[in-house]
Amino acid sequence: MNQTAPAAIQDGPAAAVQQAPGAGARSSRILVNAGFRAVADIGSKVATAALYIFIARKLGASEFGVYAFALTFAGLVTAIGYFGQDVVLAREVSRDRGQLERYYSNAMLARSGFSIPPLLLALLIAGVAGLGHHTLLVVLLLGFGLCGEYMVQVPFAVFQAYERLEFVTVVLIAQRWITTAAAIAALYLGAGLVAVAGIYCAGTLMGAALGTAMMYRYIARPRLHVDIRGAIEVTRQALPIGIASYSPASDSRMATRCWTKTFRMSRCSTLPSVFVVAYRSSSRVKTLMITLKVEPSDTINNARPRTR
Repeated sequence: MNQTAPAAIQDGPAAAVQQAPGAGARSSRILVNAGFRAVADIGSKVATAALYIFIARKLGASEFGVYAFALTFAGLVTAIGYFGQDVVLAREVSRDRGQLERYYSNAMLARSGFSIPPLLLALLIAGVAGLGHHTLLVVLLLGFGLCGEYMVQVPFAVFQAYERLEFVTVVLIAQRWITTAAAIAALYLGAGLVAVAGIYCAGTLMGAALGTAMMYRYIARPRLHVDIRGAIEVTRQALPIGIASYSPASDSRMATRCWTKTFRMSRCSTLPSVFVVAYRSSSRVKTLMITLKVEPSDTINNARPRTR
């Protein structure tokens, strides 16, 4: 008894010393992952901003309005497909990595099932209602592009659960910058909005494929299986997350802002009236709707520029 007691006393500090490097390594890993995620977010936003600027400058106000409306329309009808299923996956798999196959399959099925069918149904209704074929095609391409954006978030959630966010940086930067470079080159070569929308669609699907391939190569190979009840269940679990993300009442998550501005410019051939509704979510600004109205400049009568 007397010999074992000192040994037990000595084991306490020794155990604490042995655990200290582990805690430090854990903190360092968190810092590194946060840095990777910051680089990915900043780099992707710069690429997206550059693409928006070039679309507006090369295609003009009317086509940029169609592009913004298409993103708005597709984003609204596919909103449930991006309702926090990836957050549920990251949370549950980080707790128990044995749940990877179940939650990965359910999240992928939920994202596709709650995105693609509503998009196609909405396009059918819009076509019957008289929406132009050009706009319908742009909405279709951008809608499938958004579905690709939703899908790639599932492998990203797996990377987060396994604390390997460096793969998120690789996939996101590659996808956004390759897509932006290809779209800008196409614009300089005289391509139209449909071509740009097609490039965006192909780029997001490429990003989803790259993210899945890196997950299979470096993390795990979860099998996909059809479980409708599981997809509904993971969406039900994500419901509070989705509501919090889309609720105007949640500060720092979303602040709904509306701007209505009419720009009147004298000595111009056209008078664009722009109505913009945008929202801020997770430090991102997304355009919800832009409608453009063009009037002759002779209604201005050389009045001074003014803003309403």
